[in-house]
Amino acid sequence: MVLREVVVPFDLSGEPGAVLGVAAAVAGRAGVPVRLLLVGSPGLDHDVDRADLERVAAGLGVPATADVAESNDVVRALLEAAGADSLLCIETSARRPAAAALLGSTTRDLLAAASRPVLLVGPSADPGVPLGVLELGLRDAGAATAVLASCGELARALGLRLRLVHVPDGHDRWPAAGDELAALAERARQEHGVEAEAEILSGGDVADILVADAHSHQASIMAVGVHREPWLRRVANLGSVAQHVAHAAAAAVLAVPTSPH
Repeated sequence: MVLREVVVPFDLSGEPGAVLGVAAAVAGRAGVPVRLLLVGSPGLDHDVDRADLERVAAGLGVPATADVAESNDVVRALLEAAGADSLLCIETSARRPAAAALLGSTTRDLLAAASRPVLLVGPSADPGVPLGVLELGLRDAGAATAVLASCGELARALGLRLRLVHVPDGHDRWPAAGDELAALAERARQEHGVEAEAEILSGGDVADILVADAHSHQASIMAVGVHREPWLRRVANLGSVAQHVAHAAAAAVLAVPTSPH
């Protein structure tokens, strides 16, 4: 992944949360621009919106541009605007799963459709956390390969150290996690040229343990795999660990697809 820009959906409907600070920090570290993107209804005059976006972009402290995409399909417009070399950085209210099942969520739909990682900035995110550690919460060997492939290049681009962790649960199906995590850390060092460490954490509630560990190690970004399920199970799956972590973590959360469409 060659990172060329950070794309931030921005709707001008209220005060932004931490997303602008996180996007500016990531873009500044990588030496790439931020692109603020408004998805507006087709056929309307968006000159005022564009001017407002340009004013916000001018105050970010890093090179930034403003753009308007006309579409009635917000998710498709965002995915089309963020090309293969862009990182989509989106603010999310990160509702808990039960609420997300009842309330429509652009974030949930975006994760269901995305084929590339999406950086989620939740309500507890702190853009002041120094960019130093990218923590990967790995569920099993299959997810680990996809998550490491996406995160290794991002870690190299941002100069981050990788921390690979696994939290056993009551249905743990990764008996060789310790040895395989160590091998993955060595692979990250060899293939991506980054510092990496691995650790098995105490069992329990996976999301809560990941959030606590990321806090104690001052992780600025947490990566979790998002596994696509059949439509009837998709809401529950996409609203589980990734959404819980995004709700509670001071770190931004990199949601990494681990299976093809």
